[in-house]
Amino acid sequence: MDRRFRFWIFLAAFSLVLLLPASAFAQSGKTVVVKQRDADITILENGDAQFTETWVVDFQRGSFTFAFREIPKNKLRDIVDFSVTEGDQTLVTRIDDSQDKIKFTWYFPETNRGANFFSDVHTFTLRYTVRGAMRIYPNGDQWWWKFVEKDRAYPIESARVILHLPATFALDQLRATTYTNSSETGGARVLDGQTLEFVGGAFPPQTEWEIRAQFPHVINAGPEEWQTWDDRVEQTAAQNNFYAVVLGIIILFGGPLLLLVLWYLFGRDKPATFQPEFLNAPPDDTPPGVVGTLLDERADLQDIVATVADLAQRGYLRIREGDAFGTPEYERTEKRDADLAPFEKQTLEALLRGNAMRRLEDVRGSFYEHLKELEYALYDEVVTRGFFPRSPLATRALYFAIAKWGALLIPTVGLCAYCATFIFAPLALFPLFALELFFIGLLGLSRVMPQRTEQGARAFAKWSAFKRYLASIEKYTQLDTVQEQFDKYLPYAIAFGLESGWIQKFKQTNTPAPKWYIPYAPRASDWTWRSVDDVRRRDETPTRGGSIFPSGTFPPTPRAPIFSDQADGSASAPSLNAAANNSFVALNSVSSNVFDFLNTSADAFITKPPTRSGAQDFLEGVGEVLNWISTHSGSSSSSSSSSSSSSSSSSWSGGGSSGGGGGGGSSGFG
Repeated sequence: MDRRFRFWIFLAAFSLVLLLPASAFAQSGKTVVVKQRDADITILENGDAQFTETWVVDFQRGSFTFAFREIPKNKLRDIVDFSVTEGDQTLVTRIDDSQDKIKFTWYFPETNRGANFFSDVHTFTLRYTVRGAMRIYPNGDQWWWKFVEKDRAYPIESARVILHLPATFALDQLRATTYTNSSETGGARVLDGQTLEFVGGAFPPQTEWEIRAQFPHVINAGPEEWQTWDDRVEQTAAQNNFYAVVLGIIILFGGPLLLLVLWYLFGRDKPATFQPEFLNAPPDDTPPGVVGTLLDERADLQDIVATVADLAQRGYLRIREGDAFGTPEYERTEKRDADLAPFEKQTLEALLRGNAMRRLEDVRGSFYEHLKELEYALYDEVVTRGFFPRSPLATRALYFAIAKWGALLIPTVGLCAYCATFIFAPLALFPLFALELFFIGLLGLSRVMPQRTEQGARAFAKWSAFKRYLASIEKYTQLDTVQEQFDKYLPYAIAFGLESGWIQKFKQTNTPAPKWYIPYAPRASDWTWRSVDDVRRRDETPTRGGSIFPSGTFPPTPRAPIFSDQADGSASAPSLNAAANNSFVALNSVSSNVFDFLNTSADAFITKPPTRSGAQDFLEGVGEVLNWISTHSGSSSSSSSSSSSSSSSSSWSGGGSSGGGGGGGSSGFG
């Protein structure tokens, strides 16, 4: 009883071992492998090609009842006499012939129904005749055929083609090669004067294999229409490629020269005869903000702050310390502003808004609304004074707009046109790329295209000499003998971006505070009483609202000026270009907060909610376009090198290097 029970258990387990693989395979889908696909092709004198193909197919998994082969008709006239046999049995076939392709389907008994573990191998023999697929040239006829098509989902382990020519030729008159995915791979040899052999494999799915042969012209037929069209396209493409390369070289090397000529004619200032080393005084009464715009061709924040300082220095404005920390308050004087330039009046109005006095916190966030207006006013002023024929901002904007739209249109319109006509000029990308580089260069050139008038060039030379004097004043004079120049020329130093060095040089002298700056007058609430013991224990820096001790006290000490000490112990003096930097500068221990108003004012003038500028968006867009162009041109060049890898382009009778034959298409099983 136990033995019989064990026997039935063993039998059931063995059955499961046999059945599980089949059921597992059935659940995992269909699998087919073509072990071998061979062909015997005979070319007739009229150009027809008779095919006998042998397909050894291993149906490894799943059930199959038919197979198909679909061939495009773009490079042949017709396919006739199609039949399929398996052994001695002729299989049922169906032919679907359309204008652009022909599809052959053959049917066979159902294979591998999933009931057994072993695969099912079938051998099919296909016979058909292809008409009008030869390339006919006076210097030699060519046979091209995509024997292994790309559009298939199954692998082919090996392929062998024997090609019989219509006559016998000398061996040195024959040429043969193969291409895998348009790249020449060899795999061809001449067996005798009338027979060629092509061998290849293995071929994974989505891999194309093409054979090519050439022999002396013996075909008794003329070129087909598709060949005439292909040859015309190839000749046109070769000619257009030559023009594209020449044009690209002209743009690539002529573009920088054109930019140089453009700047020389329309951006370069006329040479000025006045070229002194330095001037120790302003050459005229041009306001500092206007001078700053004249020199760097830009109206910016430091020009506006210089204008505020100049208005104060000329008596139209007073800067008053609003608290012991030196926070500025802006106060209008009784001096009339009838003699002020329009941009100076606008600056004064933007700062005070009709009030006699405004605090820093009132200015913060509101002055920013007038920044663009004040910059435009400065640009108008340099034009009114005859320094520029037109606003430098408008000049830069004009060239920038031309460059911007050119750089944007090349990758869009130009590439769209290229994609529509690339078969007639594959190298047309080269001049497009060179033209894109030209417009990118014009983007940079737009910054220096504002051109000064002759009067502006002379003024530029004079004010540059005065700037050199301020930058190296210790080289030309003793600082302790020209202390009055500090207050007088401070607005110009701000406009020139020299305020940091200017302050550092004068801070070692006993330079007094400017008359237009009113120090803070402390009130009782700004004094701090401390005990002697507290002073000894704590930091000396006082705080507002300290306690009054009943005994052991001493007279209060006013708030000390606030410094920004560096590692070496010297006070730092930040540039106005970093306007949001709230560090403080020190001329000396007495007048430190006098100059702090420069940075706090500049910070208040530009305070606004964070926004994103259109220039940033545009420059990022240009970067993406350049990256796209770089990627596209890279892939294009690699493709070009692939197709030109054929080493036989000079010795073939025509038809380019690859891809010139019929065949291809798709195939499959179901």
